[in-house]
Amino acid sequence: HVSADLAAEAAAALEQAGRRALAREAYAVARRLFARAAGLEATLERRYLAARAAWGMTDIPTVSVEMLDVSEAAHAAGDSRIEVRALTALARVALFRDGDNASARELATRALGVVEPDDDVGRFDVLEVLGTICWWEGDLDEVERLATERLPIAERIARPDLQSGVL
Repeated sequence: HVSADLAAEAAAALEQAGRRALAREAYAVARRLFARAAGLEATLERRYLAARAAWGMTDIPTVSVEMLDVSEAAHAAGDSRIEVRALTALARVALFRDGDNASARELATRALGVVEPDDDVGRFDVLEVLGTICWWEGDLDEVERLATERLPIAERIARPDLQSGVL
């Protein structure tokens, strides 16, 4: 049996290694590391990161199940940052796997309703999903409005790649 302190220390080290793997887009490695970290000391963040790594692996069935669990747990815990990210991931699943614009819009709108004013990354991502829905539906006025809203966010978070994508 491992002491709680040792388990917490090992889980933190595994999470840091998982974050490095995620940054390198080594999704399978990241997934294993986050799953091991969550197994030692389950946190909402680690569960979210494991599901995010599954998205990178294109393991959409896993993403849909785990992000639903994470979104519900985040809502219950009052963690809007993770709830926004999980709902946005679920909206992407609805859009790209299911081709279900209505569900994707409903999930993205829920995410937009809980995003905190200072959560630029969460806001940018959900607005991007809404922009994709509008693009697919041919609502170019709304696409332009959403792009106009995303551009200053991309500038604030110093992401020229996102600025370029918006433009």
